[in-house]
Amino acid sequence: MLRLRPSLRIAALASPVLAAACHAGAPPVDPPHAEAATTASTSEGRAFPREDARTALAAAARGLRSCGVEGRAEDVVADVRFEPSGGVSAVDVDGPDADTRACVRGKLAEVAVTPFDGRPVTMQIRVRL
Repeated sequence: MLRLRPSLRIAALASPVLAAACHAGAPPVDPPHAEAATTASTSEGRAFPREDARTALAAAARGLRSCGVEGRAEDVVADVRFEPSGGVSAVDVDGPDADTRACVRGKLAEVAVTPFDGRPVTMQIRVRL
């Protein structure tokens, strides 16, 4: 049976209470390092929701733990490209082996933010699995 997983959507106006509730009961995890590799150039309209993207990537990082090999710490760096539609169009992963890279790529491809105007934006995430 094929189970479809809904995309992780972070609304630009999500309240802090909602964000805290999403992580209630989850073990504490240091947020991943995420920074813009390129920036969206918009003169008007909807700017790239950078903080929402960081929040979404941090939430996704918690799920990446299952991609690692038990008993072995692995560092993974991924460049995630967000399109103006809010979806992810590409995930480039630098990791230890093909299976880990494929797992990380699949999970990060599900991340989404609210649509924005301008050019695609790439953010980088670093995670220890």
